[in-house]
Amino acid sequence: MRGEVFGVMRLVNRKVLVLVVLFLTSAFVAVGCDVTIVGPPLVFGDVRVCTSNSSYYARVYIDGNLVGIIDGWGMYAPQCTGWYSITLNETHRVVLRDVNTGVILVDRWVTPTYDGYTIEIY
Repeated sequence: MRGEVFGVMRLVNRKVLVLVVLFLTSAFVAVGCDVTIVGPPLVFGDVRVCTSNSSYYARVYIDGNLVGIIDGWGMYAPQCTGWYSITLNETHRVVLRDVNTGVILVDRWVTPTYDGYTIEIY
């Protein structure tokens, strides 16, 4: 008789344990499915970097990515880079490095607000 009671108790404990695990699993799934994204959607646009400063013959980097080479005189390269796609309304780092020496000539933070934005370097 005693063995039967403990056997029933073990069976009940297993069922309770299984029910608790199922309940917690379903609760976690339900909570995980209810995700709300807060904030505006990302908007992308094209920008370019231009200069008319004749002392700049430089590689242009935006957020560490090489965008192109610009030449303020327009002798060796255009005065503007090509168009480069970035996230608008976010701050980006623009760096100009001298083509010959690698020295940083300009290190600036900009926040383009519209597609077709031109970053002027003076």
